[in-house]
Amino acid sequence: MILYNITVNVETGIQPEWQNWMQNHYLPELMKTGAFSACKLCRLIDSPNEGVTYSIQHLCGSLQDYKAYQKEYGEKFRQMHTAQFPDKFVSFESLMEVVEEY
Repeated sequence: MILYNITVNVETGIQPEWQNWMQNHYLPELMKTGAFSACKLCRLIDSPNEGVTYSIQHLCGSLQDYKAYQKEYGEKFRQMHTAQFPDKFVSFESLMEVVEEY
């Protein structure tokens, strides 16, 4: 299993609008691609940064599935996010292999 994580720091002033958009538009559209078996939207409780920090965790079956998603949809979803909230967030992505689940 592969965990594709996007960490996003959102300006405090747009946080409610951003979270609503993620929950009601972005993430449902992302799940419709069929690339991920699960997706979690998490908010950091104690972030040292200004703004509000989120972790969007996507679970997919294999590295090949992740690469197929990136090839077909990755840029589309990045652009959608940036167009909706230009200059209101910063983000970075990380990719992890799930070694064990308990």
